[in-house]
Amino acid sequence: MTNMDKKTSYAEFSSQLKEKNVVIMEFGRHYTRCGFAGEPAPRAIIKTCHHNPNSNSTNYLHDITNANELESKLGDFVERIYFNHLAVSPKEKKVIVVESVFCKSIFRNTLMRIFFDRFNVPSLLFVPDHLMALATLGRSTGIIVDVGAVEAISIAVVDGVTLLDGAQFASIGAKTLDSLIHNELVRSDPQFKDVKPDVIEDIRVKACFVAPFERGVKMTNDKLTKSKDIQTEAIRLAEERNQEISIGTLESCYFLAEPDEHSPPSVDYPLGGLNRVKIPGNLREGACELYFEIIGHEHSLTTMIVETILMAPIDCRRALAENILIIGGMSNLPGLEHRLYLELKNIDKYERFRRKIPDNFQFHKPLCPRNYVSWLGASMFCTPSSIELRATYRDQWLRDGRKNPRDWSDLIR
Repeated sequence: MTNMDKKTSYAEFSSQLKEKNVVIMEFGRHYTRCGFAGEPAPRAIIKTCHHNPNSNSTNYLHDITNANELESKLGDFVERIYFNHLAVSPKEKKVIVVESVFCKSIFRNTLMRIFFDRFNVPSLLFVPDHLMALATLGRSTGIIVDVGAVEAISIAVVDGVTLLDGAQFASIGAKTLDSLIHNELVRSDPQFKDVKPDVIEDIRVKACFVAPFERGVKMTNDKLTKSKDIQTEAIRLAEERNQEISIGTLESCYFLAEPDEHSPPSVDYPLGGLNRVKIPGNLREGACELYFEIIGHEHSLTTMIVETILMAPIDCRRALAENILIIGGMSNLPGLEHRLYLELKNIDKYERFRRKIPDNFQFHKPLCPRNYVSWLGASMFCTPSSIELRATYRDQWLRDGRKNPRDWSDLIR
């Protein structure tokens, strides 16, 4: 084959690949990933929010409950993705949306109307994020632990079948951790009260980490010395502040262990100009302890995984324990996976779990950064043939009278 033949063949291949390109979007609670099928990473990762220039406020799209407002702002957001980040015509590209099976129906239905009515995309396919994440491992059985912006979710998959009745949830996402960091900094410096959420997020990413297991045990014991029951202490603090006592407010009453000689050093964080704020060492290492301590009646990450295993058939439990994958933005916290492994190995400290689960736990290392594992799974395995079999086509959607997409709950009624 001559060099000219090689160039021609490559040009033909590139042309065919371009024609088959499929747009993949994953609308997370705080961040959206967008790109094309067959690529190893998203073209862009942007905040899933709408900025109001009149009030200078920013609203996350998943928090909007009014259908008309959501359709308007979500449509503008998708338009920005197409023309600012992907630079393609919506009418020419099929679309795959990576979503949680627990995504709100109003968001899902609105998204379909936007793609078909406003952008006239040829077809649309919704795929579950946990299955896409597991697909990157080439396995059909495992536990996906998604530590996201608002909550943590643990879902088991056995031979490609999702065990939805065994899914476990806990409100210990980035939002809870940021709230804890903000409250602690305000206690030390009241001027910090009006700081922007982006600054809190930056402090969490740059200054906080998960403490080693032995250090975590010591901090917990120190707290128990101060209060024999962390939950009782949290409720007492809530009553002192005349706050409603509920699961959603307990994180604001969460307290840190007192600093000691083994605490990490404090760091100064610049706030602009000459203003700086000191991040205490006990906050840097102690904030992430909320992932391993039960607050109120909620789970910790450890008990979530164990409960997911116990809800599965007994002959599948060992395979699930040996195939755990942690994903989500908060899973990038330094030291999280190793600490979680040691917590699981010492799960016998809970009487209700003693001698009930396998003693061998294994974690998989993903092929990419953990915050877009599900997106990568869709990019790798959503082939043209799979799209043709499962996607909803615009022409068919119009003929059917603009029906809402089928939900997983429709299949179990």
